[in-house]
Amino acid sequence: MIVNYGKNQAARAISEGLDLSDWRTFKFGTTGDATTLTDTGLKAQISGAQGAGTVVRTDNKLAFSAQWTNNSGSSKTVREFGVFDVGGYMVARVATGDGAFEEVVIGAGQTLYVDTYDVYVKDASEV
Repeated sequence: MIVNYGKNQAARAISEGLDLSDWRTFKFGTTGDATTLTDTGLKAQISGAQGAGTVVRTDNKLAFSAQWTNNSGSSKTVREFGVFDVGGYMVARVATGDGAFEEVVIGAGQTLYVDTYDVYVKDASEV
């Protein structure tokens, strides 16, 4: 879900030409509570669990991809992830509580790949 900050930045992109390609840092966490529009960060970020992703825009869709290698020395259970801008502000979050994905256990030394996380801009008739 694009949170309020992300919606405001998307509006700025339309009105002021803000570059949304800056939305490319992924962070991962352990809390699966449902996302709300007022969320400003992950509920429980895993220390060091972040990576630079890629974003590709086609028409009304932004497609994000990222990966993170668990170098913590122990297994981590991922129940949430967020997309952040270069300033460190969260623009979107998805969690197990949203029904978007099942929790994933990433063992020490394993890599988690977010192959494609699509965000669409739609009007009310397309929802």
